[in-house]
Amino acid sequence: MVDNEDSQQNGPVGSADLLHQVGELQSVLKHFSGAGEALAEGTTAELLCQAIGVCARLDEDIRRFTEHVDSLREQLADSEERFKHADDLFQLAYENSPFSMALATLDEGRFVDVNSVFLTRLGYSRGEVIGKTSAELAIFPESEGRRWLVEGLAKSGQVNAVEMIARRKNGEYIRGRIYARVVIYRGQKCILSLTQNIEEIRRAEEEAQRLRRFYEQLLQDLPAQIAIFDTEYRYLYVSPGTVKNPQTREWLLDRTDFDYCELRGIDRSLAARRAAWISAAITRQEIVSAEERFVSSDGEIRYYIRTYTPIFDSSGKVMHVIAYGHDITEYKQLEDQLRHSQKMEAVGRLAGGVAHDFNNLLTAMMGIAEYILPQAEDNPTLAAGIVEIQTTARRAAELTRQLLTFSRRQPTKYVPVDVAQTIGSIGSMLRRIIGETIALRMSIPETIPRFMGDPGQLEQIIVNLAVNARDAMTHGGELTVMATTVSHEEDAPSDHALPRHGDYVRLAVRDTGIGMDEETKLRVFEPFFTTKSEGKGTGLGLSTVYAIVERWGGRVYVESAVGAGTTFYIYLPAVEAPAERIEAVRKVVSETTGVETILVVEDENTVRDVVCRILRHSGYTVLEACSGEEAFKMAKHYTGNIDILVSDMVMPGMSGRELAEILGKQRPGLRMLFMSGHCEDEDADFVAELESPRFIQKPFTASELATKVRELLDVNKGEQPAQ
Repeated sequence: MVDNEDSQQNGPVGSADLLHQVGELQSVLKHFSGAGEALAEGTTAELLCQAIGVCARLDEDIRRFTEHVDSLREQLADSEERFKHADDLFQLAYENSPFSMALATLDEGRFVDVNSVFLTRLGYSRGEVIGKTSAELAIFPESEGRRWLVEGLAKSGQVNAVEMIARRKNGEYIRGRIYARVVIYRGQKCILSLTQNIEEIRRAEEEAQRLRRFYEQLLQDLPAQIAIFDTEYRYLYVSPGTVKNPQTREWLLDRTDFDYCELRGIDRSLAARRAAWISAAITRQEIVSAEERFVSSDGEIRYYIRTYTPIFDSSGKVMHVIAYGHDITEYKQLEDQLRHSQKMEAVGRLAGGVAHDFNNLLTAMMGIAEYILPQAEDNPTLAAGIVEIQTTARRAAELTRQLLTFSRRQPTKYVPVDVAQTIGSIGSMLRRIIGETIALRMSIPETIPRFMGDPGQLEQIIVNLAVNARDAMTHGGELTVMATTVSHEEDAPSDHALPRHGDYVRLAVRDTGIGMDEETKLRVFEPFFTTKSEGKGTGLGLSTVYAIVERWGGRVYVESAVGAGTTFYIYLPAVEAPAERIEAVRKVVSETTGVETILVVEDENTVRDVVCRILRHSGYTVLEACSGEEAFKMAKHYTGNIDILVSDMVMPGMSGRELAEILGKQRPGLRMLFMSGHCEDEDADFVAELESPRFIQKPFTASELATKVRELLDVNKGEQPAQ
């Protein structure tokens, strides 16, 4: 009998199970047929039932087995289909891969297959490669050939991202990055390799390295200070322009300015100030700029503009702060010089206006004093008083000349100046000025270049500086006056800013006196500023020097320290021109009287009255006008001859120059004498071009005016004077 439970399993049955069940069926049937009639009816029924049961189970198992076989067939067909597609996909990937791929035997290294990229990059055809080794094709230039690849595979069964050099068929070399595995192909061990072309990558890396070196050099060469901070004020980068010492730069990384202050033992306010600027840039999320005054370890004061720029990440959060520092010390100095120049210009304009009015008053005083002096011959006391008035007026006139020079209203004619001759000619005078207790040393080479200026004003500059030097050496000392040629590009100190490139004549006046402190140095060129006691200085000497030099297109600087003396440096643009001496062609005038007709034009009543009185006293017929417009009308309607025009330069309305131009056309041959206490800018060049007989500087005496008029009337009689 069989166990029915074993046949009730739902799973598929094998062929052995089916045979076993068939055997059972056969055994039952044999037993049934052998027993025959001897078997009882009940037994027969039982045996038949068993046989039927076995058959039923057999039928069911056969059906399940058939279903299982069908399922296996479907799975096999699906697998075959997938294998077929996989082979197609592999072939598709193999042939279209951007990498070169090759399959070669492990033992000999003969190529079994390669893709088209392999052939294209190395320049071979398939027939030239298949069956050959890399050594036969000389693909690897190294003498070891492919051994390094086999050894790497022997260690781990794979090679990853190893850079190598391959030789193309034409002999060129290319770089690649190879990946390799040991695989079984058709029962044989082979090497499957994939090589990435890294020529472009290497070029990009080399370009990146080049750019990195370029920007590092750029940052190193930039005069600016550049640093990068994190949000905790720590340095992430410090440029060489910020900190020159490489060890200190390295030390600063991941540290703050507070750490630096602690290391150097300096005030932490520097770090606090910078941290506040960084914090403001982070908080406001905008660029923050500020000016910083920085005192270096050697005590030098520098000024910087600090700019802090926040850098954001992709989420908009501040990630870093870039700090940019620009040294503006020189700009600050230029700014101070500009303010000083503007202040000097403003004071100069004021001084010029005062000098103009003062010169008119002095002209009247000196003219009247000289006019009445002969009438006081019988009264010595009165005569002495008049002489004292004249003396005082001349001193006042000298003061106004200094004011006009400072204010640039003094008429000046520029000529090439021989420095050696001009300064050498006043050597004996300088020795008398400084006295016997001070030694004078002069070094003025004969070959020193010329400059465009006024020889007389150069003498004035040297004398003014010599007087100041004398007053600074009360117990004696040494005064040195020297001249050299310097180049803007090479020889001038960095703190001596010069307006243009080229050569300069540099005059240096050095004393061994008491020197000056910083506050005095800052104010030394201010008008009316003096350190001398009351009554011993006007405060115009050095301001006059400054004004003259500036007018010549030069610069003046002072170097001094308390107890170490003072040196004034004067830079004047050099020119290549022969020295010129302008000497007025003067005729010795024995008589200052005449009978000619003179038109006098002066807006100041007192001055006009004095001038007219002087000329009438000399015998001339005088026509007087208080303005240019009145003079024009008078000359237009006057039927007689007008021999000479004596006119002030600066007047309300029509100026003396404008009047001269009109009358010169109306009355050809009219001689002209111009008077001026100061000239406006537009008239300065005109006056500077006038020859000596055609201009007289206020204040003047009666004899000076009469002599000028007579001299001008007598020069080249019969010729038309140059206007």
